[in-house]
Amino acid sequence: MGMKAEQKDRELLGRSLLMIAYKFPPMQSISCNRTWAVYEGMQQYFDSVCVVTTSNRHILPRDPVDTSAAYILDARTLDYRTLFQRNGKAAVGGEKLKTSIAGKTLSRLQSSFPTLGMFGEGNFLYVRNAYREACKAIKELNVTHIFSTFPPYADHLVAARLKYKFPELFWIADFRDLHVDPAQDNLFWRRYQIRQNRRILAGASLVTTVSEGLADHLKALHPAVQVLKNGIRTYDDGPRELYPKFTISYTGSMFQDKRRPDTLLAAVRELMDAGTVDPMRIHVRYAGKDSAVWWPLVRKHGLEEIFTDHGLLTSAEAREIQVRSHLNILLTYSTTELKGNLTGKLYDYLASGRPMLVLINGPKDVEIEAVVAQSILGHVTYHGDVQDARAFLSKCYRDWYNGVPFISEKPSLQAFSWDHQLREFALSNGWVGSDTVKA
Repeated sequence: MGMKAEQKDRELLGRSLLMIAYKFPPMQSISCNRTWAVYEGMQQYFDSVCVVTTSNRHILPRDPVDTSAAYILDARTLDYRTLFQRNGKAAVGGEKLKTSIAGKTLSRLQSSFPTLGMFGEGNFLYVRNAYREACKAIKELNVTHIFSTFPPYADHLVAARLKYKFPELFWIADFRDLHVDPAQDNLFWRRYQIRQNRRILAGASLVTTVSEGLADHLKALHPAVQVLKNGIRTYDDGPRELYPKFTISYTGSMFQDKRRPDTLLAAVRELMDAGTVDPMRIHVRYAGKDSAVWWPLVRKHGLEEIFTDHGLLTSAEAREIQVRSHLNILLTYSTTELKGNLTGKLYDYLASGRPMLVLINGPKDVEIEAVVAQSILGHVTYHGDVQDARAFLSKCYRDWYNGVPFISEKPSLQAFSWDHQLREFALSNGWVGSDTVKA
């Protein structure tokens, strides 16, 4: 496939972008929100944007995203995701394997050099085939910039090979998470992993990430690090009727013991016991793959009658829950070494326009607090502070019961939009000015 026909009528900018992104729509993954937003948004700043991604996107669970007009090249892939899907062990079966001793060991091998190339998401076959597809695209489109994503690390391995073959390319290495995460014991040979990161990223022109907290760690690996925050996509969903009961919802993963709903459930139980909340007028909903984490806690607090487990849903189905809920819960974590965990889920919740309660498992995180304060859509509390969570829940419930809106008027979220984030990024890199944006 060549350039889109309509580009012939536009002012050429002399820049073409190639993305290397294993996680790309219609694959069902919150990571795809970022890669799809970058793909769409960069159309304004480049003459052409092409993406090389995995052939697994055709067999893995899918979201209803229309990518028919996108310039996508598939890299034939045979990795553990391919095998799990073909054997019917995706999602639930895969999660059970992860929690076993053998599964945890394999997971660490999948994330660690040198074994990630054999067992990881996007193994050596994906790297080889993605590299070949990318080389053809670079020559056909006169590519000037490449944008690779993590996770998985395979995308950066492809980009590093491309940079070696085409040294004139401007390589942006993007990190949605940290490979060497001080808050997780998810790797073998950590010092070796750090050395490998420095070696591979030495060829990158720029390293980007989602928050200042992550950027602080990446600066130890590369001299040029820039924050490109996630953003809000505009969903043309129209107004939604809220659930008839006061509904508290969490949609997402638990990351084993990193995200903790204990404080929320304890606060709900205490409000019910005190008579502050009518058990017939409140409901808690969960959607995700970690039902095994939620149910023991729900039973511990005796909340079975007011709890609904939706299981794993598509992004559109999860968004339906978010926009109909009276309060969305964001579970995240921080450590003394790692803060600013601005997940994609945070921006999904902002896009819903509904209030949220952020529950952080760990020490004070001023970066998350600043985002929530700027949005005026929610409140931040910390794991174990049941009293604070209870007070906020009580206020939200009381306002709902009395018909008082959470906020008097909907705040402007333009500063959180992908258009804003990408324009600021383009300005900082000299890709755009008053007379350089494509028509």
